[in-house]
Amino acid sequence: MNAVVENGIDRPCLIVQHEEVEDLLDELDIYMFSMQAEMHRAGECADELANMCYGVDRCNEPIALDPARPNERFRELLALIGADAPESLSAASGADVRTCAAVLENPIGCDACLRVSVVSGLETRSADVIWSKPSGKGAYSVGDMLYLWMRENFRTPFIYVQDVYAGRVKTKLVGAVDSLTPDELLSLDKLDAVTVLKEMAGGAA
Repeated sequence: MNAVVENGIDRPCLIVQHEEVEDLLDELDIYMFSMQAEMHRAGECADELANMCYGVDRCNEPIALDPARPNERFRELLALIGADAPESLSAASGADVRTCAAVLENPIGCDACLRVSVVSGLETRSADVIWSKPSGKGAYSVGDMLYLWMRENFRTPFIYVQDVYAGRVKTKLVGAVDSLTPDELLSLDKLDAVTVLKEMAGGAA
């Protein structure tokens, strides 16, 4: 808003000034740049996901920089169902003892086919156990946590889940914002958007 100073008091200029147009153009440039960045990111994710091979080899490429923690977490989950030794894991999964030993030694870095055979075996032979046994993480079962473990630690479509969720929320917000009045928009513009959204998300949880 352009202002004139009279007696030390700032007042808006009643006559439309060229600077007002320039200010709005600057704001629209920022808006267009932000939207272009959003579209570019969505396009990148879509292209990468479309080109992703869903076979065992590609979807089991480790992405963890330090495998020690996810390796330990895998063993902890198996310990909860009494399958943290090669023999007990073999009994629970149907995989041979040598395969189970290799997987337990290095769950992240072992041959992908060995890991898949063990986890698939648990899913078919010990389904009741893994899905009913609490993991110690809220309401999640051991099966729930194994499901996440198999997706969070490897190059799977799961790496794009956050982008998808963010896209959903942003799309909803665009529609919601378009329905607001100028006064409501002005009120929202003065708020800390991050704080407001986090408070809303916490209240909805």
